[in-house]
Amino acid sequence: MKNLKEDFSKFPIQVILAEEQVLFRNALSDLLLKDTQIQVVAEIENGEDLVNAVFIHKPDILVANLNMLVKTGIQALHEISILVCTVKIIIISESDDEYNIVSALEAGALGYVVKKADCEEFINAIKYVYSGKPYYCSTTMLRMSGIIAKSSFDPYTQTVVQIFSQVEKKIIMLICHDLSSSEIGIQLFMGKKNIDLHRIRILKKMKVKTSAGVAIYALKHKLVSLDDIKL
Repeated sequence: MKNLKEDFSKFPIQVILAEEQVLFRNALSDLLLKDTQIQVVAEIENGEDLVNAVFIHKPDILVANLNMLVKTGIQALHEISILVCTVKIIIISESDDEYNIVSALEAGALGYVVKKADCEEFINAIKYVYSGKPYYCSTTMLRMSGIIAKSSFDPYTQTVVQIFSQVEKKIIMLICHDLSSSEIGIQLFMGKKNIDLHRIRILKKMKVKTSAGVAIYALKHKLVSLDDIKL
């Protein structure tokens, strides 16, 4: 993972915690409150209340359990992505099995952390995702590589093969290198707004929502190789 240089001290990152296990939720909340750059604005214990809380508070980051009561985290995420498209999502789970990871990506999650991860990983996840960068804890990164390499589960299969221009293919490659729109623009001698428009078209063609989704799609459709993925 790259080192973050952003200073969040003037603008605490607004976070909602959604976790049905009270002890874990309280422990995670206490951990986050020790960091002055993070502010927990609400704590939720089921998926039904989660959708309402996100609509009311409009947080920067949502940290949600994959398997909540009443309504699962995945069901809630699909609704939230429609109501509040600006919120960035981190999934926490007891499991790092392939189905859960890909389900989270498909629902628009930008981060995935297992509950047994080190405390530092939860803090890092929030700050990376707030900056628009995907974050996966160490064990999940290993699983991601396996999913991609084996192509054991593909939520992005399509009956129509999408055609990408040469510029789009170059942008896809650089997205897989974990470059921002500004960084891609510098390499391709294009403006950031132009790159952003290309990104939007690429996401629509692939029917994905995140850079990780782009990487998985690109690998499965042989637009890049496994060595090209730097996320």
